[in-house]
Amino acid sequence: MLDLRKRYDCAWDEALRPRGEGELDKEDFTSWWERNGERLAHLAPRIAEQWIYRHWTHSYTAFVSLTDLTWRLESWSGDEVLNRAHMEFGGPFAPDDDYKIFNGARGFGPNATARAMNAGSWDMPLLLLETPSGIQTQDGEMPLVRFLVAEGSKRMRYLHALRARGEGEGPHEVFILKSPAIT
Repeated sequence: MLDLRKRYDCAWDEALRPRGEGELDKEDFTSWWERNGERLAHLAPRIAEQWIYRHWTHSYTAFVSLTDLTWRLESWSGDEVLNRAHMEFGGPFAPDDDYKIFNGARGFGPNATARAMNAGSWDMPLLLLETPSGIQTQDGEMPLVRFLVAEGSKRMRYLHALRARGEGEGPHEVFILKSPAIT
């Protein structure tokens, strides 16, 4: 059972840190991948881009070792995503408010997440960490949780808002990450 009651140390090699991380002149993904792609060849580049490169150690799942990680790409309906994927961080869902905010209630127009999903689905698959024995949180044990959102809380929030309106049926691609350390 994956225990999420505490924050774990980052398991990622510091050599993978994007140059300029946290600064305005952060290197672009192409340059970063040229330097690190061979070490991460067992991962799809889109996984590396959205999880490691984009979020670096700000991801609450940076404790997952990248060394033995495997992945698969699946296509789920919107309801499957909401029923099967657990979002421990980034909630609670507020469908009406989220819909308004993502679509520009503040005068900026729809954000990138809303633009992609309003056209049918997200433009980057959701990252789910497989949790075969469930999870433990501050609220207790959840042995039936099989998939934890590793990255993509905004996509989850907006999908929830769309499904509340009868939209966002999908299909939606999800990357499922499996670690031998999480049983």
